[in-house]
Amino acid sequence: MNDIGYNFRDQFIRHYGAIGQIIAISAGLFLLLAVIHLFFFLVNQSSVFTAFYQTIPLSTRVSSWLNSPWSWVTWLFLFRYPDFIGTLFSLVWFYWIGGIFKDFTKSVVIWSVYLQGAFFGALFAILCYAIFPVFIGMEGYIFGASAGLNAIVAASATLVPDYGITLFLLGRVRLRWIGLAIVTFNIFMIASSGNPASALAQVGAALYGFLAIRALKQGFEWHQPIQWIVSLFQPKPHNNRTTKTSSSAKTNLSRKSTMPNQAEIDRILDKIASVGYENLTTDEKQTLFNASRRD
Repeated sequence: MNDIGYNFRDQFIRHYGAIGQIIAISAGLFLLLAVIHLFFFLVNQSSVFTAFYQTIPLSTRVSSWLNSPWSWVTWLFLFRYPDFIGTLFSLVWFYWIGGIFKDFTKSVVIWSVYLQGAFFGALFAILCYAIFPVFIGMEGYIFGASAGLNAIVAASATLVPDYGITLFLLGRVRLRWIGLAIVTFNIFMIASSGNPASALAQVGAALYGFLAIRALKQGFEWHQPIQWIVSLFQPKPHNNRTTKTSSSAKTNLSRKSTMPNQAEIDRILDKIASVGYENLTTDEKQTLFNASRRD
Protein backbone atom coordinates (compact mmCIF):
# COMPACT_ATOMS: atom_id res chain seq x y z
CA MET A 1 0.00 0.00 0.00
CA ASN A 2 2.85 2.37 0.80
CA ASP A 3 4.40 1.60 -2.57
CA ILE A 4 1.11 2.38 -4.33
CA GLY A 5 0.87 5.70 -2.50
CA TYR A 6 4.45 6.53 -3.42
CA ASN A 7 3.85 5.71 -7.10
CA PHE A 8 0.76 7.92 -7.20
CA ARG A 9 2.62 10.83 -5.61
CA ASP A 10 5.62 10.28 -7.87
CA GLN A 11 3.44 10.27 -10.99
CA PHE A 12 1.43 13.30 -9.90
CA ILE A 13 4.41 15.45 -8.87
CA ARG A 14 7.03 14.42 -11.41
CA HIS A 15 5.04 13.72 -14.56
CA TYR A 16 1.93 15.89 -14.43
CA GLY A 17 3.85 19.16 -14.18
CA ALA A 18 2.52 22.31 -12.54
CA ILE A 19 -0.16 22.98 -15.16
CA GLY A 20 -1.41 19.38 -15.11
CA GLN A 21 -1.48 19.36 -11.32
CA ILE A 22 -3.54 22.56 -11.11
CA ILE A 23 -5.96 21.32 -13.77
CA ALA A 24 -6.34 17.93 -12.05
CA ILE A 25 -7.06 19.49 -8.64
CA SER A 26 -9.52 22.05 -10.05
CA ALA A 27 -11.36 19.48 -12.17
CA GLY A 28 -11.42 17.02 -9.27
CA LEU A 29 -12.96 19.61 -6.94
CA PHE A 30 -15.61 20.50 -9.53
CA LEU A 31 -16.53 16.82 -10.00
CA LEU A 32 -16.64 16.27 -6.23
CA LEU A 33 -19.09 19.17 -5.89
CA ALA A 34 -21.20 17.63 -8.66
CA VAL A 35 -21.36 14.30 -6.80
CA ILE A 36 -22.27 16.00 -3.50
CA HIS A 37 -24.89 18.11 -5.26
CA LEU A 38 -26.42 15.01 -6.85
CA PHE A 39 -26.65 13.26 -3.48
CA PHE A 40 -28.44 16.16 -1.79
CA PHE A 41 -30.72 16.52 -4.82
CA LEU A 42 -31.75 12.86 -4.64
CA VAL A 43 -32.61 13.11 -0.96
CA ASN A 44 -34.55 16.33 -1.61
CA GLN A 45 -32.15 18.52 0.38
CA SER A 46 -30.83 20.85 -2.30
CA SER A 47 -31.06 23.80 0.08
CA VAL A 48 -28.46 22.10 2.30
CA PHE A 49 -26.04 21.89 -0.61
CA THR A 50 -26.66 25.54 -1.48
CA ALA A 51 -25.81 26.59 2.07
CA PHE A 52 -22.72 24.36 2.04
CA TYR A 53 -21.54 25.64 -1.36
CA GLN A 54 -21.58 29.26 -0.18
CA THR A 55 -18.89 28.40 2.38
CA ILE A 56 -16.38 27.17 -0.24
CA PRO A 57 -15.42 30.33 -2.19
CA LEU A 58 -13.65 33.14 -0.36
CA SER A 59 -15.99 35.84 0.88
CA THR A 60 -15.18 39.55 0.81
CA ARG A 61 -16.79 39.83 4.24
CA VAL A 62 -14.22 39.24 6.99
CA SER A 63 -16.83 37.95 9.45
CA SER A 64 -17.61 35.06 7.08
CA TRP A 65 -14.04 33.76 7.38
CA LEU A 66 -14.67 32.76 11.00
CA ASN A 67 -17.64 30.61 10.01
CA SER A 68 -15.83 28.87 7.16
CA PRO A 69 -12.05 28.99 7.69
CA TRP A 70 -11.59 26.13 5.19
CA SER A 71 -12.56 28.53 2.42
CA TRP A 72 -8.98 29.87 2.55
CA VAL A 73 -7.95 26.54 0.98
CA THR A 74 -10.93 25.43 -1.11
CA TRP A 75 -11.32 28.71 -2.98
CA LEU A 76 -7.86 28.44 -4.54
CA PHE A 77 -8.92 25.73 -6.99
CA LEU A 78 -12.59 26.59 -7.35
CA PHE A 79 -14.39 27.58 -10.53
CA ARG A 80 -17.98 28.78 -10.39
CA TYR A 81 -20.34 25.83 -9.92
CA PRO A 82 -22.48 24.58 -11.70
CA ASP A 83 -21.12 26.46 -14.74
CA PHE A 84 -19.87 23.32 -16.49
CA ILE A 85 -19.34 24.93 -19.92
CA GLY A 86 -17.49 27.91 -18.44
CA THR A 87 -15.31 25.63 -16.32
CA LEU A 88 -14.52 23.33 -19.24
CA PHE A 89 -13.57 26.30 -21.42
CA SER A 90 -11.39 27.71 -18.63
CA LEU A 91 -9.59 24.36 -18.16
CA VAL A 92 -8.91 24.08 -21.90
CA TRP A 93 -7.70 27.68 -21.93
CA PHE A 94 -5.54 26.93 -18.89
CA TYR A 95 -4.01 23.90 -20.64
CA TRP A 96 -3.35 25.89 -23.82
CA ILE A 97 -1.85 29.08 -22.36
CA GLY A 98 -0.28 27.21 -19.46
CA GLY A 99 1.48 24.91 -21.92
CA ILE A 100 3.10 27.93 -23.52
CA PHE A 101 4.13 29.32 -20.13
CA LYS A 102 5.54 25.92 -19.14
CA ASP A 103 7.90 25.89 -22.12
CA PHE A 104 9.59 29.11 -20.97
CA THR A 105 9.76 28.86 -17.19
CA LYS A 106 10.05 26.51 -14.22
CA SER A 107 7.25 24.66 -12.42
CA VAL A 108 7.89 26.58 -9.20
CA VAL A 109 7.35 29.87 -11.05
CA ILE A 110 4.05 28.58 -12.44
CA TRP A 111 2.83 27.59 -8.97
CA SER A 112 4.01 30.93 -7.60
CA VAL A 113 2.19 32.96 -10.24
CA TYR A 114 -0.97 30.90 -9.77
CA LEU A 115 -1.12 30.87 -5.96
CA GLN A 116 0.33 34.28 -5.17
CA GLY A 117 -1.60 35.79 -8.07
CA ALA A 118 -4.85 34.38 -6.67
CA PHE A 119 -4.08 35.75 -3.19
CA PHE A 120 -3.11 39.14 -4.59
CA GLY A 121 -6.32 39.22 -6.61
CA ALA A 122 -8.38 38.31 -3.55
CA LEU A 123 -6.72 41.04 -1.50
CA PHE A 124 -7.38 43.52 -4.31
CA ALA A 125 -11.08 42.59 -4.40
CA ILE A 126 -11.47 42.72 -0.61
CA LEU A 127 -9.85 46.17 -0.46
CA CYS A 128 -12.12 47.44 -3.24
CA TYR A 129 -15.17 46.19 -1.35
CA ALA A 130 -13.92 48.01 1.75
CA ILE A 131 -13.10 51.28 -0.03
CA PHE A 132 -15.72 51.98 -2.71
CA PRO A 133 -19.21 53.08 -1.57
CA VAL A 134 -20.98 51.03 -4.22
CA PHE A 135 -20.01 47.84 -2.37
CA ILE A 136 -21.21 48.92 1.09
CA GLY A 137 -23.35 46.17 2.59
CA MET A 138 -22.58 43.79 -0.27
CA GLU A 139 -20.90 40.40 -0.01
CA GLY A 140 -18.95 39.02 -2.94
CA TYR A 141 -17.44 35.61 -3.57
CA ILE A 142 -13.98 35.04 -5.03
CA PHE A 143 -13.06 32.00 -7.13
CA GLY A 144 -9.34 31.34 -6.99
CA ALA A 145 -9.10 29.15 -10.10
CA SER A 146 -10.38 31.97 -12.31
CA ALA A 147 -8.04 34.47 -10.66
CA GLY A 148 -5.05 32.12 -10.95
CA LEU A 149 -5.82 31.52 -14.62
CA ASN A 150 -5.75 35.26 -15.31
CA ALA A 151 -2.44 35.55 -13.48
CA ILE A 152 -0.98 32.82 -15.71
CA VAL A 153 -2.29 34.50 -18.87
CA ALA A 154 -0.87 37.90 -17.89
CA ALA A 155 2.46 36.34 -16.90
CA SER A 156 2.71 34.48 -20.20
CA ALA A 157 1.91 37.63 -22.18
CA THR A 158 4.59 39.50 -20.22
CA LEU A 159 7.25 36.80 -20.52
CA VAL A 160 6.83 36.10 -24.26
CA PRO A 161 4.65 38.96 -25.58
CA ASP A 162 5.49 38.32 -29.25
CA TYR A 163 4.60 34.62 -29.11
CA GLY A 164 1.94 34.08 -31.78
CA ILE A 165 -1.01 31.70 -31.54
CA THR A 166 -3.67 31.02 -34.16
CA LEU A 167 -7.25 31.87 -33.18
CA PHE A 168 -10.40 30.89 -35.06
CA LEU A 169 -11.49 33.65 -37.49
CA LEU A 170 -8.73 35.96 -36.23
CA GLY A 171 -5.65 34.20 -37.54
CA ARG A 172 -2.30 34.54 -35.80
CA VAL A 173 -2.41 36.87 -32.79
CA ARG A 174 0.44 37.84 -30.48
CA LEU A 175 0.11 36.82 -26.88
CA ARG A 176 0.38 40.42 -25.64
CA TRP A 177 -2.90 41.34 -27.37
CA ILE A 178 -4.68 38.28 -26.02
CA GLY A 179 -3.62 39.14 -22.48
CA LEU A 180 -4.69 42.75 -22.93
CA ALA A 181 -8.09 41.70 -24.31
CA ILE A 182 -8.77 39.38 -21.36
CA VAL A 183 -7.84 42.02 -18.79
CA THR A 184 -10.01 44.60 -20.58
CA PHE A 185 -12.93 42.16 -20.63
CA ASN A 186 -12.61 41.55 -16.87
CA ILE A 187 -12.52 45.30 -16.20
CA PHE A 188 -15.83 45.71 -18.02
CA MET A 189 -17.26 42.72 -16.10
CA ILE A 190 -16.75 44.53 -12.78
CA ALA A 191 -19.79 46.70 -13.43
CA SER A 192 -21.84 44.27 -15.51
CA SER A 193 -21.48 40.90 -13.77
CA GLY A 194 -23.58 39.63 -10.91
CA ASN A 195 -20.46 39.06 -8.81
CA PRO A 196 -18.04 42.02 -9.10
CA ALA A 197 -15.70 40.45 -6.54
CA SER A 198 -14.71 37.70 -8.94
CA ALA A 199 -13.98 40.18 -11.75
CA LEU A 200 -11.98 42.39 -9.39
CA ALA A 201 -9.95 39.40 -8.23
CA GLN A 202 -9.18 38.44 -11.82
CA VAL A 203 -7.98 41.96 -12.61
CA GLY A 204 -5.81 42.00 -9.48
CA ALA A 205 -4.38 38.56 -10.28
CA ALA A 206 -3.54 39.66 -13.82
CA LEU A 207 -1.75 42.69 -12.37
CA TYR A 208 0.29 40.38 -10.15
CA GLY A 209 1.21 38.14 -13.10
CA PHE A 210 2.49 41.17 -15.00
CA LEU A 211 4.46 42.56 -12.04
CA ALA A 212 5.92 39.17 -11.06
CA ILE A 213 7.42 38.53 -14.49
CA ARG A 214 8.66 42.12 -14.78
CA ALA A 215 10.36 41.68 -11.41
CA LEU A 216 11.80 38.31 -12.48
CA LYS A 217 13.38 39.93 -15.52
CA GLN A 218 15.01 42.43 -13.16
CA GLY A 219 16.42 39.61 -11.00
CA PHE A 220 13.82 39.66 -8.19
CA GLU A 221 12.47 36.18 -7.55
CA TRP A 222 9.03 36.49 -5.95
CA HIS A 223 8.55 32.74 -6.09
CA GLN A 224 10.92 31.85 -3.22
CA PRO A 225 8.13 31.25 -0.60
CA ILE A 226 6.34 28.88 -2.99
CA GLN A 227 9.62 27.15 -3.82
CA TRP A 228 10.05 26.28 -0.15
CA ILE A 229 6.50 24.91 0.05
CA VAL A 230 6.87 22.87 -3.14
CA SER A 231 10.10 21.34 -1.85
CA LEU A 232 8.14 19.80 1.04
CA PHE A 233 6.16 17.66 -1.41
CA GLN A 234 9.04 16.50 -3.56
CA PRO A 235 9.26 12.68 -3.58
CA LYS A 236 12.35 11.32 -1.83
CA PRO A 237 14.25 8.47 -3.48
CA HIS A 238 13.87 4.98 -2.00
CA ASN A 239 17.12 3.10 -1.49
CA ASN A 240 15.57 -0.35 -0.98
CA ARG A 241 14.53 -0.86 -4.59
CA THR A 242 16.00 -3.73 -6.56
CA THR A 243 19.00 -3.01 -8.77
CA LYS A 244 18.30 -2.85 -12.48
CA THR A 245 20.00 -5.27 -14.83
CA SER A 246 23.12 -4.09 -16.60
CA SER A 247 21.39 -3.90 -19.99
CA SER A 248 18.57 -1.80 -18.54
CA ALA A 249 21.06 0.47 -16.83
CA LYS A 250 22.92 0.99 -20.10
CA THR A 251 19.67 1.86 -21.85
CA ASN A 252 18.76 4.40 -19.16
CA LEU A 253 22.26 5.87 -19.23
CA SER A 254 22.10 6.27 -23.00
CA ARG A 255 18.70 7.96 -22.74
CA LYS A 256 19.85 10.33 -20.00
CA SER A 257 22.97 11.29 -21.93
CA THR A 258 20.80 12.92 -24.58
CA MET A 259 18.83 14.89 -22.03
CA PRO A 260 20.03 18.15 -20.47
CA ASN A 261 20.52 18.33 -16.73
CA GLN A 262 18.26 20.46 -14.57
CA ALA A 263 20.93 23.08 -13.91
CA GLU A 264 21.31 23.70 -17.66
CA ILE A 265 17.53 23.96 -18.10
CA ASP A 266 17.27 26.43 -15.21
CA ARG A 267 20.07 28.53 -16.70
CA ILE A 268 18.28 28.72 -20.05
CA LEU A 269 14.96 29.57 -18.41
CA ASP A 270 16.62 32.33 -16.41
CA LYS A 271 18.11 33.67 -19.63
CA ILE A 272 14.65 33.72 -21.24
CA ALA A 273 13.31 35.68 -18.28
CA SER A 274 16.16 38.17 -18.62
CA VAL A 275 16.55 38.69 -22.38
CA GLY A 276 13.71 36.78 -24.04
CA TYR A 277 13.44 33.55 -26.04
CA GLU A 278 14.53 35.21 -29.27
CA ASN A 279 18.05 35.78 -27.88
CA LEU A 280 18.73 32.10 -27.19
CA THR A 281 21.35 30.34 -29.26
CA THR A 282 20.38 27.46 -31.55
CA ASP A 283 21.90 24.95 -29.12
CA GLU A 284 19.98 26.45 -26.20
CA LYS A 285 16.70 26.26 -28.12
CA GLN A 286 17.42 22.63 -28.97
CA THR A 287 18.22 21.89 -25.33
CA LEU A 288 14.90 23.44 -24.28
CA PHE A 289 13.09 21.40 -26.93
CA ASN A 290 14.69 18.18 -25.68
CA ALA A 291 13.68 19.03 -22.13
CA SER A 292 10.05 19.63 -23.18
CA ARG A 293 9.99 16.18 -24.84
CA ARG A 294 11.23 14.63 -21.62
CA ASP A 295 8.42 16.30 -19.62
